[in-house]
Amino acid sequence: MEKNTMKALVYQKPGRANGGVIDVPVPEYKDDEILIKVMASSICKPADKNHDGKGSVIGRYPVTPGHEFAGIVEEVGANVTNFKPGDRITADNGTPCGKCYYCQRAMFTFCENFSSMGQNTNGAMAQYAVVKECNAVHVPEHVSLKAASLCELIGCAMRCIENADLKVGDVVAIFGVGASGNLITQLALHSNAQKVVVFDCIQSKLDRVSAKGAIPILVDLDDYSKHEKEFLRMFPHGANVVIDTTGDAELMNRCPDLMACEGKFIGYSFPTTSKRHVKLDMGKFIMKQLTYMGSNFQSHHFQRCVDALANGVIDASIVITHTYPLEDYFEALDTNIQDPECVKVTILPNGSIE
Repeated sequence: MEKNTMKALVYQKPGRANGGVIDVPVPEYKDDEILIKVMASSICKPADKNHDGKGSVIGRYPVTPGHEFAGIVEEVGANVTNFKPGDRITADNGTPCGKCYYCQRAMFTFCENFSSMGQNTNGAMAQYAVVKECNAVHVPEHVSLKAASLCELIGCAMRCIENADLKVGDVVAIFGVGASGNLITQLALHSNAQKVVVFDCIQSKLDRVSAKGAIPILVDLDDYSKHEKEFLRMFPHGANVVIDTTGDAELMNRCPDLMACEGKFIGYSFPTTSKRHVKLDMGKFIMKQLTYMGSNFQSHHFQRCVDALANGVIDASIVITHTYPLEDYFEALDTNIQDPECVKVTILPNGSIE
């Protein structure tokens, strides 16, 4: 490879004033690593918003963000055997230590020394990035690299569905159909669930998933009783599983009233509204024998994420709504945060692709 420098988004420390797209050296790779030409790198709104503000929870700076990506193999290390230049790949952004209490119990998500691209190591908001061979997965020709950049988030959605443990005939209520809610809905539609009901205050987001078979209910932010009454009219016994992706504390507080006896409430999103404290009525949880469970990110399951795209379980075209060149990263981030119609934004560091 003759090119020695590349464009990359770099935060010297947290905060937009400390970030920018600059020229940096192309990263070096080890014998068990792959140099990837990044063709698509999607914005993770929560994580990337944090870089732009007070900083990522596990961030180390300076850092290049970007943990949802796909591209083309540029070069490979001496010990790499399963990939060659020209291969289309995506890669797991996370590397558990393999030694700690949780890794020894195969609970890699909870690794006490977790290394994550775009957080505490350099990520893929750049023209090139380095990934470990053990984290890389081939992308079939019929799956676009833009679609493949969703794999990390697809994995998070899969973990949520697995935690929900959906039974045959279940009614599932999903609150919020942004990027995560959209993917969770698509997976739920391919599960044991009998009915999948989706709630959002943006009609266009509901339209995207209702076209796949979800039942849409528009939320009035000034009167939550409207969507509650409509749902209970259709399902008077309530939902067997409620999944919240909104982070709306008030909405979550009211969810037990929409749940069937022995129902399960999956908290997928951290409370982000002005009312950050969720005050669930434990009396209702006791009387109805409800279960609450949190669900966070995935680790070590990328092949099945690619398979979900390859098999048509996930339709990326209803998730990715905007694409931008790397040079317009901050405009892209603002769009992702501020535009209510936006679902997922993908950055194209090396120009337009398929």
